[in-house]
Amino acid sequence: MLSSLGIYPVDPASATYAVGSPFFDRAEVRLPRAERPIVVVAKGAAHSPYVKSLSLNGRSVDRKVLNHTDLPKGGTLCFTMRDTPQSRGS
Repeated sequence: MLSSLGIYPVDPASATYAVGSPFFDRAEVRLPRAERPIVVVAKGAAHSPYVKSLSLNGRSVDRKVLNHTDLPKGGTLCFTMRDTPQSRGS
C-alpha cells in the first residue's frame, strides 16, 4: 500500500522511507493518533510516472528519502510529476 502512495520503507531500523512514484492523483491516509491525515497529491500520476519534485507541507524535499518522524504529524505530500525520467544534472 505504501508503495502505491509513492513511499516505501527502506529498512525498519533506519526509520526512513524511499520516495517512488505514486499511482494515484490523490490519496488520504488517516493514522491512529495523528494530528491530521497524510494527503498525497500527484496530479497526472497515471500519465506522468516520473517524479520531478516533492514537497511536504509546502516545503521542498530535496532528498530521496523521508524520515518516519515526518509522517505521524500528517500533512500534505505533494509530488510534481513529469513524462520522462530526470537525467543527471537536470
